[in-house]
Amino acid sequence: MFKKIVDLFRPIPPRTSPRAKTVIAQGNHVENLAAHPEVTHAPISQGQTEFDLPVWVDHPADADHVDTYAGLFWDVEPMGEYLYYLSGKFLKNDKGLLRFRTAPIETRVERNFEVDVMEVASLNAMDDQFIATQTAADLSDIAALDVATAANMFVPKAFELGQDRWMISLSGPGINLHSGVARLMLGLGPDDAPFVEILYQRQQPKGPDVPHASLISVFVFCTDATANIGALAQEFEALRQRYRDMPYRALTGAIRM
Repeated sequence: MFKKIVDLFRPIPPRTSPRAKTVIAQGNHVENLAAHPEVTHAPISQGQTEFDLPVWVDHPADADHVDTYAGLFWDVEPMGEYLYYLSGKFLKNDKGLLRFRTAPIETRVERNFEVDVMEVASLNAMDDQFIATQTAADLSDIAALDVATAANMFVPKAFELGQDRWMISLSGPGINLHSGVARLMLGLGPDDAPFVEILYQRQQPKGPDVPHASLISVFVFCTDATANIGALAQEFEALRQRYRDMPYRALTGAIRM
């Protein structure tokens, strides 16, 4: 049993397809963590923006080899993600793994080739982006506000309309996932703690030079109530410009659980 659990975390041999290898955990959460080898993750650089976030992963848009969640994150089940960029002040567990979604401000850029993940993302993007384009506001209306002020001001308006988040579009009135869509979402999490998520999504379809379709995503997620919305948007925009036209690469090594 112990050997089987440890084998989950051995390097995965190269595969010809970017589709993830499915891994079924042999033990429960506690057993798998106990069997996981200790790792030593340290930031590779410090961000140069207002938030000065530690950077854990940083690959160019045309990289042939990038990181995955395996051996890096805990508290999340990988779903075939290829990770190009990651920053944030994450907590770690006792094996040295970063605990998913524990950073007050987090940025992530990833690519996913899983068909079901792309289908769900496409449906959500179409629905959410439509709602975002109907909002009679834009970024300039909230850029000077902090997360708490903006959430307390606008999330109740979303509740009145039967929605759980207040959203604005950052990509104009059109909804075209192949050219890319972006939106800013304000909401309330556990204990009514305010949060903001800024998200860009672009689906690269299969074509003559693209043997596998994929979904490119840029995230900025913030639970720091004092963070300035405009500064978060600038952080997001820099990443979107860097990765929005990401070329196809034949990546391998992702897993899903």
